[in-house]
Amino acid sequence: MLFFLGSFSISALGQTPKPKPEFTLFVESNSSIVEAGQPVVVVVSRKNITEKTIEDGRTTNPMEYITFEILRDGIPVDEKEVLQRMLGKIPGEERTLVSSSFVSNLKPGESSHDTAELSFYYDMSKPGIYSITASQETHPAFPDKSVTVKSNTMSITILPVDEKPAAQR
Repeated sequence: MLFFLGSFSISALGQTPKPKPEFTLFVESNSSIVEAGQPVVVVVSRKNITEKTIEDGRTTNPMEYITFEILRDGIPVDEKEVLQRMLGKIPGEERTLVSSSFVSNLKPGESSHDTAELSFYYDMSKPGIYSITASQETHPAFPDKSVTVKSNTMSITILPVDEKPAAQR
């Protein structure tokens, strides 16, 4: 038993720690109340939190590299077929990427911003309170170096079509 613990300690010490993330994520929307059937659009901001300039590699479609956790009243919502195809989640079909890659630089404290129409990719047609959290890998091509960065969690209320917020009545 002592040998096992000693072996575990040595192997744990031999592991290279993953680097700290170089950025934070923040998700927000212009509207916290949306009528059912209307687009649900969010902006994800990526802020450089280092003291050096970092590369900000992205694609023209943020759904290819930003993952969203969307819950309606605490229950995960379904991904639409368009997102499943894009991410290669349909058995027997290859991933269908339709965007271009680009790299820009973020100076210390600078942010980049991506807009995503979530209702195009997720079933957000039912009234309720939706909580939205974004996440992104720091180095998706190198899992041993990558860290998952999570954003804040924001809420959007989807109202039935015939119901308007009190301020709009």
